[in-house]
Amino acid sequence: MLYEAHEDDRDDHVATYAEAFAEYARNIGDQFADHAWLLTDWDVWVPNPHYCGPPQRHPEDDQDYEEVYGPFLPVAAVDYDDIPF
Repeated sequence: MLYEAHEDDRDDHVATYAEAFAEYARNIGDQFADHAWLLTDWDVWVPNPHYCGPPQRHPEDDQDYEEVYGPFLPVAAVDYDDIPF
């Protein structure tokens, strides 16, 4: 028999990681309204719902790396018939 979720079962619901991250951002974000991103205790960056400034890049965005070294290129296909060994 499949389990069907009912309104009465909300007390037994265990939060998923995504729900926990969103709740953390809602609770802590008001204290840090000048920060666009919040770092959770699980080392996950979440957007701050209370941030009211210009859009900010993700803190781990490697766009600066591409400006210096160029974009990552896809791996070229290998023709195994050309390998001499």
